[in-house]
Amino acid sequence: MKKIIYLAAFAVVSGACTSSKIITKTFNTVIELNTLPVAEAFAPLFDGNYDLDEGSQLKVSSLLYDAEGNVILDADQVLDGYTSVCWGLNEIPGGEYSLVSVSFVESEGKALYTIEGSSNLNTLVLRNNSDLSFNSKSSLLGIAFQTITIGNEDTVKVALTPASAYVGVQYQKAAPISEPDYTTVIFTMTANMTVDFKEGQPMYSDPGIISVQVNPGDYKSYFVLPSELLNCSASYTSGEEGVKALESVDAPVVAGNSYIAVIDWINKTLSIDQQTFDAVPSNDMKE
Repeated sequence: MKKIIYLAAFAVVSGACTSSKIITKTFNTVIELNTLPVAEAFAPLFDGNYDLDEGSQLKVSSLLYDAEGNVILDADQVLDGYTSVCWGLNEIPGGEYSLVSVSFVESEGKALYTIEGSSNLNTLVLRNNSDLSFNSKSSLLGIAFQTITIGNEDTVKVALTPASAYVGVQYQKAAPISEPDYTTVIFTMTANMTVDFKEGQPMYSDPGIISVQVNPGDYKSYFVLPSELLNCSASYTSGEEGVKALESVDAPVVAGNSYIAVIDWINKTLSIDQQTFDAVPSNDMKE
């Protein structure tokens, strides 16, 4: 059964005039925010379950900006999973506004993403804190950024879409050998860490390091922000030989797509390719 949660917000319009009275027409509008498309883009990975585990919640933060880019209203809503939520706007002057809504998972009161500089659209930034305790579903970001018109309709429907790409990391098992090469390696991605909205659309920048420890036979996964070239590398530190590394690879990463990086230490190769999953690759999709 589809759950819809309502939250009301109020705006007060006041002003002074001298010789004439200025009347501003206001409207009551409901914005229906649908977060389900964020997860549906990765449906096989969710295995049809769009609810979050106990202790985790989906936070939906919405901000409404006027023509000058100043925030006039904001709201935070918390859901048990990917569904729809309604934001009621009361007595809002008619006209065009910029709406930014973002969704991300909070686990035990902590979240991978933080919102900074929200007072103005030109300073608004979403920042990935690169905390490795958040992987899989907890690192999935959803965004809606669009112009809405107050006054035309009683209800405005807005769908959030994924602002992340899925990257699976697989360390292929080696045949039983005694060499120390086939042990824990560090897989590193140089990925974008911030999103801003200064160009009239979400822009991804500020590359940072995400490192994952991978053992032979492991499969791990992470959602990362889009990048024109996501740089991936794998290395192992030997006490006698120092750092041993495979040749790094670059790949364009697009929001809403899935990729798999394969570490093959026998053939000394590292690769990353777009992948279509029919099912969860492993029991790795946890908060």
